[in-house]
Amino acid sequence: MTKFKKVLLKIVIILVLLLLVSMYFVSHFHYSDGSRTGYLSKFTKKGYVFKTYEGELFLGGVNAANSTIVNNAWEFSVPSNDNGAIDSLKKYEGKVVRLHYNQVIKSFPWQGDCDYFVYKAEYVREK
Repeated sequence: MTKFKKVLLKIVIILVLLLLVSMYFVSHFHYSDGSRTGYLSKFTKKGYVFKTYEGELFLGGVNAANSTIVNNAWEFSVPSNDNGAIDSLKKYEGKVVRLHYNQVIKSFPWQGDCDYFVYKAEYVREK
């Protein structure tokens, strides 16, 4: 193997390692943490290749201009290995809940459709 090929191989290996580290950082670093409360209107498992759990929470609100009620939908994903959150969300569909979440910089298709990942659901009340 020539010296040029060895140097080229080292550069390629370093670039691949940097790409893998940056992908891990982008998809696992918690950009923000918080909670949102609203009406849990939808919770499904979907996907062609990667089956992910996705949900929709209606936050509600009031339009200041004309005092009309507005439905603001917030979409979220749930990690497939978080059985506690999945079971809670299935049970609370159609109810008012408080969802605790972590936001990542970017999610990949095998993680979910959204950058918001719910890890805990608390029952608040009936609609």
